Amino acid sequence: MRFRIVVLALLFSLFAKAQVSDLMKLAEGSLIYTSIVYDSDDNLYGYFYLYQMDAEKNRKKLEYVLLDKNLNKVNNGEFSTGSGGKAKYKFDNCTLIDNKIILTKDYYYTPTFSIDGIPVYLATTFQIITLQDRSVSPEYLYKDGNFVEAPTDLSVLKDEAKKEETKNVISAFSNEKNAGFYITQYNQKQKNYLEKEMKFFDKDLKFKWKYIYNPNTDPENYTTFKFLHLKGDNIYITETNWVKHNVNSFNIVALNIRTGEKKYEYKMEFPGCGKIHNLNAREVEGKLVIAGTYVKEEKDMNADFNKRLGFYRIVLNENGSETDKKYLPWPSLAPRANINEKGYDKEGYTLHPRRYFLFANGKISIVSERYNPGKSAVQVPIPFVNLIVAAATYKPQCTGDIVVMNFNKDFALESADTIRKEVSKENYSDYLFSQYIRNDTAAVFFYSNIVQNKKEKKEDMILGIDLIADGKVSEEKIPVYSKKKYYIEVMPAKEGYIMLREYNEKEKYNQLRLEKLNYE
Repeated sequence: MRFRIVVLALLFSLFAKAQVSDLMKLAEGSLIYTSIVYDSDDNLYGYFYLYQMDAEKNRKKLEYVLLDKNLNKVNNGEFSTGSGGKAKYKFDNCTLIDNKIILTKDYYYTPTFSIDGIPVYLATTFQIITLQDRSVSPEYLYKDGNFVEAPTDLSVLKDEAKKEETKNVISAFSNEKNAGFYITQYNQKQKNYLEKEMKFFDKDLKFKWKYIYNPNTDPENYTTFKFLHLKGDNIYITETNWVKHNVNSFNIVALNIRTGEKKYEYKMEFPGCGKIHNLNAREVEGKLVIAGTYVKEEKDMNADFNKRLGFYRIVLNENGSETDKKYLPWPSLAPRANINEKGYDKEGYTLHPRRYFLFANGKISIVSERYNPGKSAVQVPIPFVNLIVAAATYKPQCTGDIVVMNFNKDFALESADTIRKEVSKENYSDYLFSQYIRNDTAAVFFYSNIVQNKKEKKEDMILGIDLIADGKVSEEKIPVYSKKKYYIEVMPAKEGYIMLREYNEKEKYNQLRLEKLNYE
């Protein structure tokens, strides 16, 4: 297999067919928010950009621009939003439901006498952009069981939100069968026992059901939840039961998204089971496939995943019964992954998983990086001198080669491929992003690596493009650079492409370019 990608600094004639868009010319004003938009089948639909045009004392004028996956401008419009006061906001998410964009926003403020300077969450609002007529709705928030218009005066919004300790967080979603909004709860003072339920509304904002996961709100015995996976008619969540602030049990719960009824509850771990798991889950052909790493259970169910013991896979059928459960400790993987029986290589690096691919054909590939967390410096005072210095114990965190482990349908290791790259110091990860292709039977992932060009005495960026298909890994490494030494960002694009963004704010240069990847 061979990848070919035209890099920004090459001659223009070489990429005459490349699709290009200039973000500086799409709209007036400053670019304040960007988002990749996906359709209901989780395919990349396009790109959403939001510009601030001008601002008055209490209002800001904004313009949105929607590009399709080929960087064609397909929609744009203007609207205003609140401004002023101590309440601030940041746009949080952009979801496509039918022909509407749901734009969510989080409001917050920083207390005047804040010691740590951490912002305090106030509320979530959303607006509906109807693409057909380019209309933009007012902002809505959830209050007392209904969606109501949010105050346009941010001082009023702040004062009203501060009165409520437990707040409602709004999230929009869309998949191949269902779309709508779910409301979850968030307690400002970390009193998790006061959070008790999740509510679901359809795409027309009509209430459908609620699920109460913590009916008692007892500070000595309560349950918290997190989303795990959403597919078709199923929502998968995790529930953690806490007794006297210690974990009592940890379960996976499957709910029917249309009715809110519980389909099943699977006890994942509990005191005495001996293991604590890191979860990655995906529904494949009606079954829930769970994979990850695991550590030894310690007191109070604490988990240090730097002490991983290996990988595991669990498969649940549509009724929540185990059809397969398998653990692969490091000794069983050590020879082929070039690690010892404790999961470390000769230089003290361990495998840090970055992406689990749970393919539609039942196979699994795990992408890991060799990672060394380093060592923090010990602060040592110098006697008789008013100085504190770092001792020589400090070692930076380092990220090394990528290891791809490919497992068959029975979760037996078929191959382990090592992708060589330069060690990155002071860097947690070089992994960028990935996408499933070929009807979820293969995948492509990307990483960047900064290498020292000793000849020209500069740093070069190398883009790694890796295809995983049928248990085999193929790679191409591409140098990415700019003639004018502008910053280059690598971004997801439609299947078979990658997007490069080259920009320099001082020179008002900001361009997008789609480049085709020819993988076979």
